[in-house]
Amino acid sequence: MALKEILRTFKSALWLSWEVETNWTSPFLYFLYSVIRPLFSMLIVIFIYKVLAYRNPNEDLFQFLYVGSALGLFMLGGLGGLSTILQDDREHYATLKYVYMAPMPFFVYLAGRSGTKVITSAFYMAVALIAGRLFLNIPILQGGKGICLFLLVFVLGLCIIYAAGFLLVGISMLTALHHSFFMSEAVNSILYLLCGVIFPLSMLPGVLKKFAQILPFTHWLELARRALLPPLSLDNGFTGISTPLLLLIFMTGLAVLSLTAWGTFHYIEGRARRKGLLDITTAH
Repeated sequence: MALKEILRTFKSALWLSWEVETNWTSPFLYFLYSVIRPLFSMLIVIFIYKVLAYRNPNEDLFQFLYVGSALGLFMLGGLGGLSTILQDDREHYATLKYVYMAPMPFFVYLAGRSGTKVITSAFYMAVALIAGRLFLNIPILQGGKGICLFLLVFVLGLCIIYAAGFLLVGISMLTALHHSFFMSEAVNSILYLLCGVIFPLSMLPGVLKKFAQILPFTHWLELARRALLPPLSLDNGFTGISTPLLLLIFMTGLAVLSLTAWGTFHYIEGRARRKGLLDITTAH
């Protein structure tokens, strides 16, 4: 299919996603909500740190915790939004079978249909990082260093969110009864624990630490932290590994995950179509 047709499909699906997500309010109220939500999420993180580190404050740990939580808003929010979009169209709106029969690539539609949630998650991250820089004096991109690296890491972050998201979407094609929501929450919880969002990997037990160090999401968080913050004294499990080498490791893992997700998605799509499971709902 021509690139123009693919872009048109993606644009139409993205517009539909925006209309579905914002049909309950005015653009001003939606924007206000989109600012308040990440700020109060980060306030929870700040108060937790203040309570736990009351007697022994550690500035490096606070920066690690705050920036990791802000990055988690993007990574986990985007992944959760993408992995549940098929369930929304199949169960809540009962439109999936009509969309699937339309003359357009199904995966392009899903990418655009989840676009608003991914963009909103990126906006949450940006609000949290800007607030940390302005109000908490966290040295985020101080002096402009790391901007190019962060932009590259951000784009690669979109790629890994979509790759993992399509893998979960493929699995959702074979399930109903809201299993995809439980699956999305379970995957997000596992990544939240193992990828160093709120604490260094050195605090994990040995086996979990070794497993966490091979996850591409862990590499992405470490690269994003290196781009945003000056060097920290904490051991996050990648001491001695240079940024270019870590970037190469991450891109290798991303390529493997993307190929796996692509093959799994199309295999399961064909299997679900043959078994008549694409539009199955809880009514079945």
